[in-house]
Amino acid sequence: MNPLKIILAGILLAVILAGCGKQSTQTGSTAPFIGGTTGLVIDFEEDSPPAEVTDDGSYSFNTIVRLENRGEYKLQPQQVRVSLEGFLPSDFSSSEGDLIDRQPSEILEPRRRDANGNVIDGTVTFVTIPSEGSSPLVPKKFTGNVQFPFRANVCYKYGTTANARICVLKDLLNKQSKAICDPNTGKSVASSSSPIQISGFRESVIGRDKISFSFDVIHSGNGNVFKSDTGDAVCPRDAREMRQSEDQVSVRVDAEGLNNLNCNFPTSGNAGFVRLISGKRTITCTLDLSGQHNTDYEKIIDISAEFNYRDYKDKTVLVKHLIE
Repeated sequence: MNPLKIILAGILLAVILAGCGKQSTQTGSTAPFIGGTTGLVIDFEEDSPPAEVTDDGSYSFNTIVRLENRGEYKLQPQQVRVSLEGFLPSDFSSSEGDLIDRQPSEILEPRRRDANGNVIDGTVTFVTIPSEGSSPLVPKKFTGNVQFPFRANVCYKYGTTANARICVLKDLLNKQSKAICDPNTGKSVASSSSPIQISGFRESVIGRDKISFSFDVIHSGNGNVFKSDTGDAVCPRDAREMRQSEDQVSVRVDAEGLNNLNCNFPTSGNAGFVRLISGKRTITCTLDLSGQHNTDYEKIIDISAEFNYRDYKDKTVLVKHLIE
């Protein structure tokens, strides 16, 4: 047999055997969240409203607001309210009731990963204002060309989920050189995509049986944050109510399986409302581990935050005056 053919056959056999020896394993991402600072993305559908209309009474139109859930929080229809603002409703043959607090007709699913780690986009839905079945917008007669701002003002309830690991040692005061973790250092924290983020997690030992940990609640978006104490979206319009509710976030901290967790909320305990100052608030918690650290281990701390959020999208509409 030709020696060259023997060599080539041997190489081919080796490749085949190597391929058979490998096990095909496909694993998803190990990150708990996709991450990011986005919640609901607001836009106008193309030409809705149109850039230009006429005031001769022959031009009628509706505004279609496009909503896409790019965060990681599921939204029910009642948790989203869309209002069209920027002009006097009667200037477009409409009423305030037809233009405010419109809601989508479907659930807005969040972005998420499948079992293989592929990102599945969140729901895209549309809100028509005035709603289908109501009279469309018709510009009244003006004395000349007039530009109007059209603002899609959206109020929606949203939330953030985050987690971090704390280090618990049998002897908290005397860390061994080869301990599995360090209870006196900063920790990485994973936070779901949302305008409110959890960051800056750090842990420290404060006693033989006690540890303390702190983290920051940060507003990373461009909208306005309001208190959420119901299941629906509520963003106050009254100035006094806005001052009372603005920049408040409901936060909950859980260490499942461990008792005696207290945080510096107004009511102590592991949950409460905090007010952000300049877009940030630090929360500090203490954990009494008496009888709960007979070995060395790491423990997941779950943090959740809920709030109402108001954001908007602007467009200009030119009403052209037609001379009779």
